[in-house]
Amino acid sequence: MRLLILSFIFVITFPYKCNKPNKTQFPVFGIDISHHQGRVNWDRLKSSEVDFIFMKSSEGGESKDSMFRFNWAMARTLQIKSGAYHYFTFCRSGSDQARNFLEAVSLVPGDLPPVIDLEFGGNCKRNVFNRERLISEIEVFLKLVEEKYCSPVLIYTTNEFYKDYISGKFPNNPVWIREVLVQPHLPDNKDWTFWQYRVDTLSGVKGEVDMNVFNGSREEFNDFLLDSCYHPVSVQ
Repeated sequence: MRLLILSFIFVITFPYKCNKPNKTQFPVFGIDISHHQGRVNWDRLKSSEVDFIFMKSSEGGESKDSMFRFNWAMARTLQIKSGAYHYFTFCRSGSDQARNFLEAVSLVPGDLPPVIDLEFGGNCKRNVFNRERLISEIEVFLKLVEEKYCSPVLIYTTNEFYKDYISGKFPNNPVWIREVLVQPHLPDNKDWTFWQYRVDTLSGVKGEVDMNVFNGSREEFNDFLLDSCYHPVSVQ
């Protein structure tokens, strides 16, 4: 019985550690972090040859990530390409959440585009929006943030959420998909832009951290970064 249990655990956890994209095909590598990683040793992380870092900046209508300002400043100092993501909750309006994100983040040309994190896990205890209302509130968030940065918002999501809410919608928004078993294939045949492929350890980060790759060359990655377009936005 003990051997059977250990074999089951191995089968379940093996892909999470061993799933790894081909570096020749996906040469641009990065991670995503939040307060859950605590204080990062940025000098050691820089030596890990990370090409980009996504950082959690905000959540819902009011919450700001406690480590965001520190992480953002350190990435700026070390000139690591960075992006900020907002964890979208299902119980606050899209306008409230756009306001919270725009208060937390000041992106400039050369940064990664803004990101909305859409997933079921860890969300509101009570979802006050039905499906249509949730999609509508997401659209409001996208519109307000995109008006400011003149750039489509990058959508981070899971396979489950993509199938239920994203598939066939938001055609102009690039996708950052979580897939820990195999190389991603979106159900509506849309191309993905970033792939979160496993959780692992990395020098400079305590504990485990999400690993990601960009779907393209280094030149295409540079083209994906924000340009100089910027418009102040009043969020009502």
